[in-house]
Amino acid sequence: MYAAVTKKGLEPNTFGKRTSMIPQQQVEKVEDRKKTRKPGKWLAKKQKELAAVKQWKEDVKKQKEAANGSKQKIVVCSIPKSFLDLPLEIRNEVYKFALKKLKDVDIRNFTNDEKKAPGFLSHALLRTSKQIRTEAMSIFVEIHRIAINSGTTLDWFTKWLDETKAQAKVRQLFFPSFDFFSKEKYGPVNGDMTLIKSCTGLKSTTLKFHVKHLVSRPTYDGELSPINLQEVIEAYCMNELFKCDSLRGVTLLVQGHTYYDDNTVGDPFQSAKELAKYLEDGFKECGLRVDVRMVVTYG
Repeated sequence: MYAAVTKKGLEPNTFGKRTSMIPQQQVEKVEDRKKTRKPGKWLAKKQKELAAVKQWKEDVKKQKEAANGSKQKIVVCSIPKSFLDLPLEIRNEVYKFALKKLKDVDIRNFTNDEKKAPGFLSHALLRTSKQIRTEAMSIFVEIHRIAINSGTTLDWFTKWLDETKAQAKVRQLFFPSFDFFSKEKYGPVNGDMTLIKSCTGLKSTTLKFHVKHLVSRPTYDGELSPINLQEVIEAYCMNELFKCDSLRGVTLLVQGHTYYDDNTVGDPFQSAKELAKYLEDGFKECGLRVDVRMVVTYG
């Protein structure tokens, strides 16, 4: 027996109608195969995704019902309206990214006029607001080497560190005029060494000496008197460096001069070498691993 396949299904063959004739057994076999056929990979993946979404909605619904039952508030995170609404950790990363391309900081153009900022605060970010300036400056001193050139600069920077509590943020200090502030001229307290000790997070410092201040010192009549290593150590309070537990590097920047090269008996930089050796041995005795270097420059 044959059947006619139409849009409405299987119908008996009718004379005069153009229908496709398929054996009844073959039609039944096709229908059974459709019922038992497994879904394709795409359909199976889609069904799995829909089931996951359905499960997620049910879990959210249960959490809301539990929150309402226990009278807990659901916190909704709001979008920050301004830069200061961001967490401090994120703001610090922004400060580092914005300030990292600046050169070393020379606090030479200091001014006492409160309406004008010191020359090293020329970056636009440090002039935005008082809060941003305070936060950014703590990062500023952390990623730059700070040069202290004079007593006025030293006083201002020390005062600023006290006000902002940023002593632990300072990592590098450079003293281009270190040898001009000896104990004989400015008393027993060395301001440069006091600043070094107050910066509890300091990693490295550079102390500049002129070669003449390491081999001799001027007397009242204008002549030069020889000076030995122990006198240099006492004049500049060098033993104070051994109290800085955070230090990892000390550089002695020695400026040479052709006059002393020609008129000094022996090596004109012998005193500087002895001072570097003294510091190296002293740090070892204190159990500190500090790299002590001597660098000679002319100019």
